[in-house]
Amino acid sequence: MSPRDAPGSEGGTVILLVCGGVEVLRWPLPGQPRPDLALIDELARWQLIAGRLGCHLRLQHVDPHLSQLLHLTGLTDIVVEADGP
Repeated sequence: MSPRDAPGSEGGTVILLVCGGVEVLRWPLPGQPRPDLALIDELARWQLIAGRLGCHLRLQHVDPHLSQLLHLTGLTDIVVEADGP
């Protein structure tokens, strides 16, 4: 099974772990009906962990509310939406 076949690749926000330009893992964003600052904090922590591994996070199918929170907290430069479906 490739990372693209993993659960969460359909519908909802999906988190991608990208290392060296290669997607190595994807999982659905655990969530609530409305994203909040606790979720933003969790994403920031995951990004720090990914960075320590020489990787970074990308998001797909970002909910508009989550996108607004990422923008308001200044995390759009750290966790950005990936291209493609």
